[in-house]
Amino acid sequence: ITDGNKRVLLSSTNGVSICFHESDMRPIGRGDLGVRGIRLDKDDSLTAMTTVSEGEEFSIFSIKADGLGKRSDIQRYPVQRRDGRGVIDIKCDKNSPVMAVLKVSDSDDIMIITREGVVIRIKASDVSMIGRNTKGVRVINLSKGDSVVSVGKFEGGQSGDQDNGDGEDNKDNASAGDSEESS
Repeated sequence: ITDGNKRVLLSSTNGVSICFHESDMRPIGRGDLGVRGIRLDKDDSLTAMTTVSEGEEFSIFSIKADGLGKRSDIQRYPVQRRDGRGVIDIKCDKNSPVMAVLKVSDSDDIMIITREGVVIRIKASDVSMIGRNTKGVRVINLSKGDSVVSVGKFEGGQSGDQDNGDGEDNKDNASAGDSEESS
């Protein structure tokens, strides 16, 4: 996951994120409790963690349970010390927590799954690139009572199995590309 020189991005269900240098975390034994990365409110919890290498070209994709989401440039997330309060990533309310925060490039695809079983696959580049402290744009249309429950990423727009249109999986064209999932 890391080489000791990366930045760590932690994101919470209430839409707060913190970015800090990995070197801010001291090595500890596996029997220890660990160190605090982000200071959360009592009603908040950690949603996602990703690492960032210097010079990587990507954006941060965030989506809430109500289907609103956005991409933001990683440069909009200031590097802080660990154990801070963080900055607002995406504006949330109690009825629509953050469901996923992923590191994506323009060539990646994003798969979104709802509580009612609706699945869509979109290109990351189709999601608007907007500021950090915003509520987002409509990424998926949801029926009344439905919500986003899981999100996955396919790097480079590739998936494990592809349907060739006749109901048969086309294994020759399929790639076992890396995928990342957050739920």
